[in-house]
Amino acid sequence: MEQQPKNIRGQLRAADATMLEQLIGGSPAKLIERAIEALADGGVDLFILETFRDLNEIGAAIDAVRSVSDLPIVAQMTTEEDGDSLDGVPPEEFVPQLDRLSADVIGVNCSVGPAPMLETIERIATVTRARLSAQPNAGRPRDIEGRQLFLYDRGGSIRRAADAWLDAADRKRIRISDIASAEAQTAFAAAGLGWSIVSQVVAREASAAGRIDLRPLQPPLSRDLVLVWRADRATRPVIAAALDVFSSHASR
Repeated sequence: MEQQPKNIRGQLRAADATMLEQLIGGSPAKLIERAIEALADGGVDLFILETFRDLNEIGAAIDAVRSVSDLPIVAQMTTEEDGDSLDGVPPEEFVPQLDRLSADVIGVNCSVGPAPMLETIERIATVTRARLSAQPNAGRPRDIEGRQLFLYDRGGSIRRAADAWLDAADRKRIRISDIASAEAQTAFAAAGLGWSIVSQVVAREASAAGRIDLRPLQPPLSRDLVLVWRADRATRPVIAAALDVFSSHASR
């Protein structure tokens, strides 16, 4: 079977120029030009200029490409959830400028998830006839009503149960801080610093004192527990009595 040729992308991010400036010095425009020349010498098939927030910087990058190559250019800005660049420029303004700079493909990447990026791309499509590109990330972690969620450290059965509940509720991108004890989690919640998922038994005293409010989870969160004991100890009277108590509660 004949193999299809693969495109080799020459990729340059705004952060690359900043890093080079810190490492070897020189003006950003000159450093971008040197990076573009190196990519062109490497035999790339197209250039991707991505994660730019400043139109002057991406303009310098486009000029650098055009000075050494006529290969296609994908020019991507990074935006906030409202569609504006990180410097506050809306797509209705930065896209026509990228058009004038002769970018072959115009788009956005990084910073936000698929849903807000799609809205930005739809706005971009109204002001250009260039081909479009989008490279969203998973989206930013969000809080619950503006507060963080405090959970047990990862690894324990309680944390696994809480993670499973969050997955079922489709709340995977919540900002979470790991804390080792339920008492500490309750104290953080009582201080107004966030929310926590703990056993009602643990939080009952603080709730009775009016320091916290308890809200039942919907859907309810349950955790399977099993009782284990040494087989050679089960016949001892004290162990047998305890097992009878546990078994009677389990069967209710």
